Amino acid sequence: MKNKYLITLTPIGNYFFGGELTFGDLNIELAKKENERKINYLVKGNQFPQQTTLLGMLRYELLRKKGWLSPLHRSIDAIKLAGTKGFDSKSSDSFGIIDKLFPIFISQGNKALIPHKHLRQSENDVGKEQLKYIHIPILEGNGSCLTNYDAKHSIDDEYAQMTGLSEIVAEKIFDTATQIGIKKNYSGNTEENAFFKQTSYRLNKGFSFAFFAQFNQKPEFECGVIFMGGDQSLFKFEISDPIEKTLFDEIDEQNQKIIEESNEIDYFEIVLISDCKVSKEVFDHCLHSVNDIRDFRHIIVTDKTTGFAQMNKPDGFSKSANKLELLTRNSILFVKGKENLKKVAEIIDSEKAFKNIGYNFFKIIKKQI
Repeated sequence: MKNKYLITLTPIGNYFFGGELTFGDLNIELAKKENERKINYLVKGNQFPQQTTLLGMLRYELLRKKGWLSPLHRSIDAIKLAGTKGFDSKSSDSFGIIDKLFPIFISQGNKALIPHKHLRQSENDVGKEQLKYIHIPILEGNGSCLTNYDAKHSIDDEYAQMTGLSEIVAEKIFDTATQIGIKKNYSGNTEENAFFKQTSYRLNKGFSFAFFAQFNQKPEFECGVIFMGGDQSLFKFEISDPIEKTLFDEIDEQNQKIIEESNEIDYFEIVLISDCKVSKEVFDHCLHSVNDIRDFRHIIVTDKTTGFAQMNKPDGFSKSANKLELLTRNSILFVKGKENLKKVAEIIDSEKAFKNIGYNFFKIIKKQI
């Protein structure tokens, strides 16, 4: 059934996707006890939008096209179109006509670039050396270390086509833009403690964001310029004709085939091609990992929500109380043996609500020893 669409988002200039670390409201923070204040002067955005941001954008654009934004977003027709609420970590229900999202990725013309990290280091870009690891016997669980790792040099995040072609380091795709200044109040006077430094991103020429979305009926969108993220970031919005299968469906099929054909002496790399919500148990089945984490909260919308201008108000919205930590895209889990591989895959796939909106996708690579 052709019910999946490719949506392309091309930034127009700089963009800013915030996370857990924000400037906050200075007046609110100063009213708190000193040890409870969270005043940040240096804030750096994220390279990619969160999947929850993409979901919210789609729901907003569907309603905007129909003229059903607040307060009409609670009408029966609006609920059928965009659902009653946003992401819920305990539910994998659809969101109106939106059934499912797939991970955000980089588009370069007709090429889809997904995480394709290699463990290589050197002092320059010439002749990078492959890092190696050895096992360390410990009392419980698994242990290992990289034998030739140099903490003074980073390991590049790399992106490539599903086949591994067109390998590109992140530095060739993303560029940064830093804004330094002093905040002023509405009367034009400089506020106290108002120095700030904000780092935004932009995509280099020829690159865009893209993701697939699955709908249970044909969606109606207006292609053009949309707002998404912080500072009213602008993006060119485009949507394709429907297709039956995405590259992520192909990756899932390839993963299943590798698992079925594996045995207990095989070694594997599991490359995370999206941020992933996993339990600590996943590391009990890994030899080791090279990973980073990202803080995650989502917006909570209730049946009483009638507007989105106020946070923590009876008729507004709120942030989830519990902060989660997700393994970031381009992290690698190293696994030995079929049973461990199956268990790691099951743990990642078990987070149904996250998988349903484009988190918890991975690619298995069998290693030649």
